[in-house]
Amino acid sequence: MLHYIAGFTVLFLGAFLVLILGSQQTLKHYGLEYPFWSLVLGLIIGNLLPLPRWLRAASDHTEFYIKTGIVLLGAALPFTTIVKGGVWGFLEAALIIATGFTTAFLISRKLGLEREFAAVLGAGSSICGVSAAIAVGCAIGADQKKVGYVASLVVLYALGLIFLLPALSRLLGLPDVVAGAWIGGSELADAAGLAAAAMVSEKAVQVFTLVKLNRDVMVAIVAFLLAIVAVTRWGNGQGEAGRPGVGVIWERFPKFVLAFLVASLLSTYWVSTYGTAVNAHVIGNLNVLRTWLFTLAFLCIGLNTRFKDLKVEGIKPVIAFSTVVLVNVIMGFILSHLFFGGIIAQPIK
Repeated sequence: MLHYIAGFTVLFLGAFLVLILGSQQTLKHYGLEYPFWSLVLGLIIGNLLPLPRWLRAASDHTEFYIKTGIVLLGAALPFTTIVKGGVWGFLEAALIIATGFTTAFLISRKLGLEREFAAVLGAGSSICGVSAAIAVGCAIGADQKKVGYVASLVVLYALGLIFLLPALSRLLGLPDVVAGAWIGGSELADAAGLAAAAMVSEKAVQVFTLVKLNRDVMVAIVAFLLAIVAVTRWGNGQGEAGRPGVGVIWERFPKFVLAFLVASLLSTYWVSTYGTAVNAHVIGNLNVLRTWLFTLAFLCIGLNTRFKDLKVEGIKPVIAFSTVVLVNVIMGFILSHLFFGGIIAQPIK
């Protein structure tokens, strides 16, 4: 117990430092928020210094921080968000996720990566970045080090897209609404996407939000479906495929996924009953707690990840991830023109 208290105190102080860095406005503008700083700080300490036993006692609770944070994420994502995004925002998000995830899974399997790793790569590159990677990783029992690996790729690629997408939008002379929809379907992280859209215009930010929120809310559906597939077909990440009975399925099933869905449904009920103003205050407080939990989780992932372990993965995950990002950018460009450029739908003014 004393070891855990000492270790958690250090983690708490580290998270506090990370949140201070992540709240700096200039850094936030370029997407350098708490996921980036927590992973970097954890990786530096974990790879340069041997972890004492008392620190390992606290950093070994990564899954607790992640799963609790994911449940709180569900409370911040009411299913009414889909309605707010409109039918075209929903369709673009759904097609981006379906295409990106399928591409990631097929290429990863072709390259010889295991199913769990392929699923985490697909989630991180096509749904909502780091949050999706850790939600799906926990749902299917993936190796947390590989989840951290995907989280690192998400951060790096998201930073690059902040500058690339607005520059291409200006070069191609895209209308602001089309540029916003393109960024919403292509960017990997909310903060990075918001920064990219803000470089275009306020209208681009509004349309980006319509598309990206629909992608975010779908993490619940994808995690739930993959959890079922994992426990019934993949052996829940243990490599023991088969058709277990109902009792075994319930025993293996990650219960936090159900808690995520319940939290989202309660949030939906809360919004419809008490209105968005009251809900915003409650969700704001929950988001603060979730941010702390995710910061602690990313710190722990960094502390327990060794660069020599990442080298073992080789270039194959990078190839798979890069391919999905490219597919998402191309699909996002096409769909943003179809749904927001007036080709199928009435263009937004």
